[in-house]
Amino acid sequence: MKRLALALLCMPLGAGAVTVEPVYSLSLLGGQYFFGGERGHLSGNLSALAAPGMKFNKEWEFFPSVSGSYQGTKQVLDLVGAGTVFQEQMDYRVGLKPVYSPGGGRWRVKPSYAFRTQLLRETKEEGWTKGLFDYRRHDLGLEGEFVYKDPFSVRAAFGYAMTDFPNYSSLESQANFDFNGQSLARELVGDKVLDSQAFLFSLAGNVPWRGAVFDLGYTLLASEFPNQHVVDMTGDLTSPLRSDMAHLLSAGVKAPVPLGDLPGKMVGSFGLGFILSSSNQNNYDALRTHFQEGYYDYTELRLSPGAKYLVGNPDRPVTFGLGFDVWLRDYPRRQVQDSAGTYETQTLGQTNWMVTASVSRPIAPRVRLMVDFSYGAASSNMGYESLYKYSYTATNYLFGVSYDL
Repeated sequence: MKRLALALLCMPLGAGAVTVEPVYSLSLLGGQYFFGGERGHLSGNLSALAAPGMKFNKEWEFFPSVSGSYQGTKQVLDLVGAGTVFQEQMDYRVGLKPVYSPGGGRWRVKPSYAFRTQLLRETKEEGWTKGLFDYRRHDLGLEGEFVYKDPFSVRAAFGYAMTDFPNYSSLESQANFDFNGQSLARELVGDKVLDSQAFLFSLAGNVPWRGAVFDLGYTLLASEFPNQHVVDMTGDLTSPLRSDMAHLLSAGVKAPVPLGDLPGKMVGSFGLGFILSSSNQNNYDALRTHFQEGYYDYTELRLSPGAKYLVGNPDRPVTFGLGFDVWLRDYPRRQVQDSAGTYETQTLGQTNWMVTASVSRPIAPRVRLMVDFSYGAASSNMGYESLYKYSYTATNYLFGVSYDL
């Protein structure tokens, strides 16, 4: 942080005036969700962003940003190796990113810092800032970019992140139970066991070809948990600490779709992602005295086709969006359980998919009317869901307005 602050103070501003290109947006959406056969009350989503980009001269630019959001629709998040249901969520982020272009050329150097806090409520009665899985995250990064043909580039980045769960703790004397009185995995007992630090390296780039744009990326993510000891086959916590390693591959393409005599234009897209994640952490079910090695290892394949259709005034078009995501996750060493909790020999597999549709129509200068719909489902061969969700359906519709500057 000290080096970043020094770099900002030492920016050569020159004699010219600073050019500011503000980006501000605000959206307010209301609607309803349906989760696992239960109908929710009318709720809302609110998000806001302020990002005033500043250009000092041909070499120096600065991009601060502040954003916040509230989500009142029920969802499932994977924070401890399985799906936990949350009723509401708030998210806040502050970011700083100076950009240095030596001589105003094709190279870009981009140090960055961001702070994010996420507040999660599992029940309506739970107070904000008191959630068991609330977390705070600091991110430091450094990216190098070479723009070989504007706007196409290749990029390499290094990053460090520190995540803190301030409210997560469990008493050692209550090691067999979690905060709901349910049986607890032995490795998740203790204070700050979900806190982590992560090191990231990534390579990415995009290239045009025959009217389409192709994106490719690779990320290596190494995570360490300084307060989470590895559990052995007897349920004891041993001296090694948990460490995870994940390889993420991604590829995508966007291309215009010919419409013949139809008005407007359409852009189609397709994304492909693959994750290979491994961990030295095991699992010990304290209630059933059952040990599983390699419990947190998994592979995931994701496919994401989509399309956008724009019609009307080219400067303020009506936009229709349609997307479909499917991701297949396999835990090669995690045994499934039947509805009574008895372990079986089969290993866990999960199929998730979601379809989304949206319409955005301008109704005034900088103001758009928005309608969003999504339906998704997760299916799994896991029969025991007293603690976490592996199979569910979720539907929500939202409508409202957005303001962009």
